[in-house]
Amino acid sequence: MIKATGDNVILKVLPLPEKSSSGIFLPNIEARDAILHQHKALKCEVVAVGPGKRIQKTGKLIPTTLKPGDIVLRDGYAGDKIQIGGQEYIHTTEAEIIAKLN
Repeated sequence: MIKATGDNVILKVLPLPEKSSSGIFLPNIEARDAILHQHKALKCEVVAVGPGKRIQKTGKLIPTTLKPGDIVLRDGYAGDKIQIGGQEYIHTTEAEIIAKLN
């Protein structure tokens, strides 16, 4: 079980479609992986999220707006890849999430 701290968010990248938006089939993992590394927004599922961010001067907690299971868009370059239990995840902060889709 993963438990994030602060305003950190752990994401799982959702599988890319097997064909492009223009209808071109992407026949192999390498082609889809090339798209994954381009600078574009990617759909991800929130796996773990911290309680929120603390204001340094007052110590007040600003709670996060995300919860596990939410589907979000993140910038293709936002976050760091991490390995946990043989599974690849993305570590980022709530500020780097572009949008919540559900």
